Formats: sequence, structure tokens, C-alpha cells
Amino acid sequence: MEEMLTSDIILSINSLLVGILVLAMGIYVFRKNPYMPVGRAFFVVMIFFFIATVSAFWLPLLPPQQIVLLAQIEYFFTVLLFGGFLYLASMLPYEKSSNWFRRQTLTFSIMVTFTAFIAILPIRTTQDTELGSGAGETLVIVTVLCFVIATQFMLYSVRKRTKDKAVRKQVYIMAFAVGFPVLYGLGIVVLSFFFPEFPAVLSPGLMITAIIFMYAVLRNKMFTVFAPQRFFSLKRSPANGAEPHINGVPEARAILVEGKEVDAAYRPFVEVVAAGSPSLLISRTHPDALRERYRVYSVPIIWLATQPGLDHVDPSNLSILQYTITEFLKKNKSSVVMLDGIEYIISNNEMDRVLRFIYNLRDEVIMSESELIIPLDPDVLEINSLAILERELEVVRSGRGAGTGI
Repeated sequence: MEEMLTSDIILSINSLLVGILVLAMGIYVFRKNPYMPVGRAFFVVMIFFFIATVSAFWLPLLPPQQIVLLAQIEYFFTVLLFGGFLYLASMLPYEKSSNWFRRQTLTFSIMVTFTAFIAILPIRTTQDTELGSGAGETLVIVTVLCFVIATQFMLYSVRKRTKDKAVRKQVYIMAFAVGFPVLYGLGIVVLSFFFPEFPAVLSPGLMITAIIFMYAVLRNKMFTVFAPQRFFSLKRSPANGAEPHINGVPEARAILVEGKEVDAAYRPFVEVVAAGSPSLLISRTHPDALRERYRVYSVPIIWLATQPGLDHVDPSNLSILQYTITEFLKKNKSSVVMLDGIEYIISNNEMDRVLRFIYNLRDEVIMSESELIIPLDPDVLEINSLAILERELEVVRSGRGAGTGI
């Protein structure tokens, strides 16, 4: 009897530790990506994880008349947790989220919540509150298995459509993390035939899942892109009742983001990419480094380089660069273009040519109802040239948050 009590206490403490771990992990990812859908989704899923495990922590400490209610809460949020895993799987890689999940987030949330409510209805007695101890939890187990299978299928689809090694590694890690509780549960069922006193609880399996996710987040940067920092947004409400074009933007915009750090420009760019807007990135930085840093795996990237090659453009050949951007805008209305590396272009061209190039781009953006983002270190320009650009473009100074009402 004392050994069983000690075992219950250890497993209960294990559940509490899992809850603390996943809550801390959810807060960490949310602070890294407060404006990214994947960051918010991961935080919500970790809240489900936290409630489910903390409920399991309290179960052995409650009188019998309260156990059923708390067990229902635990199983309810366990179903929500595995439904959340399916949603997170649809967001890998982040800018290629499943269109259905992106468009029907509310519908999916209602479906998962309703499913969780139905799954816990058979849990009526204390006999139904432990894994394998009664028929009450059977529907919960079947529901969780369905979500796990759907998640594995989603991850397999992501694995097939990407060639990026980093994404594939994240897929494997998430597949193992989501599938491990099922494997652990099957192990409990087998062991129960040989050791009837073996504790039928899933908290050790969920601890392994939490540790795997922690490894993925901290070591492989899964679901994290940016460090916490305020930045301007491309989203705003339509003016005068006008119909919005992309993400609530009522008009085309050409934005000059002034500052030393380019992340202030990349954050809103990655956000609209994640929302599904057609996007083009031009940069002095090598495309592989950009994909690794910002997870923009499907965005076409033009590399500003003097070496010839596919998707390379010489920074001194502004006519080719302008033609490439213009053709993209013609084929993709309401899109977003990031021109990172304007300093490098300026160093390879006369300033008058660069200004004409930017004017032409601004006009093309307006015609296609799109947006242009140009990060710029203001110290590289003379005061007169900078003043001209600031007069022609919408200015955001990254060091001060929002610039002109953004």
C-alpha cells in the first residue's frame, strides 16, 4: 500500500513538472513570435498541455466525489491538445500552412472542441478515470488516436513536399513527439498483462513528449523565428469603408524601414508570407542563409551578386532587376516585395539611377495594389538623398517602433 502511494505521488509530481515545462515553453515561443500565427498557436496548444497535466497532478489528491469532474477536464484538454498538434503540423513549414486550416481556423477549433466534449461524455464513474481501468475512457483514446494518425499524415505530406533538410528534421522530431504517447500507451497495455499493478498513467509518456518539443524549440528553432521586439505591422483597418486588399490593407504602400537591424523589416514580411500573400525577396544575403534564418522556404529569392547564376542579378544592372520585379507584380496582384540590400545597390550605381529605380518600383507597386518594403541604414546616404526618399516613401524608423501611423 505504501509503495502504491509513493508511486502515485511520484507520478503526480511528474505531471506537475510536465505542466510547468510546457507552460514555460509556450511563453518562450510566444515571446519570440507574438505576431506570428505559429507562435500564437503553439502558445495555445501548450496551455492545453498545461491544463491537462496539472489536472492529472490533482487527481490523486481529491476525494472520490470530485475525481470524475477533474478527470473529465483532464481528458477534455488532452483531446484539445492532440487536436492542437494536428493544427501545428499544418503550419510546417510556416509559410506553407494548409489553406484549409488557415481559412477555417474557427471552424476547426469548434470541431475539435465539440469532439472533445463528446469524447468525455461516457466518463461517469471513478472507474473510468484511469487508462485501461474502464470503458469510459475508450472514446477518448480512439479520438486521440484519430488525431495522432491525422497529424502523422499531415507531417508525411510536409515531408514529401519539401527538400529542405532543416524542415525534414523538424518533421521527424514532431512526428516522434506526437506519436510517443501512443507508443507508451500501447506499452502500458502490454505490461498490464504481465504486471497488473503497473500504473496505467500517461504522464511519463507526456514528459518525454514535452522534452522532445523543448529540444526542437531550443536546438532546432522549431516555431521560433524572431527575438521579442516591437515592430510595425502591415495590417490596418480599411479607410472610409474601402475594401481591403491584403490583410486589411486598403491601399498599396512603399515603405522605407530605417534602422541598423533588418529584422524590423523582415518580421512583418514573414508575417504576411505566413498569411499566404504572394511574396518576392531580393537580398544581398545568400538565399540559403535567408531560408534558414527566416524560414521563408517557398518564397522566390533573388540574390544580388556579381557572380552569374540562376536567380542571381548583378546589382549594377538595375534594368534587369526592375524587369524581374515588375513581371512578378504583374503575375501576382496584391503581393509583397522585400528589397533588402539597397545599400549594396547604391554602392554599385549612381544615386540618380537608384532614385529613378525606386520611383519606378513604387509606381509598379501602386498599379498592382501591392506593397514594397525597403530596409535602409540611413547613415549610408547623404542627407539630401535620404530626404528625397523619405518624401517619396512611407517611413518607419525601427528604433522607435511605428513611424507614420502604422
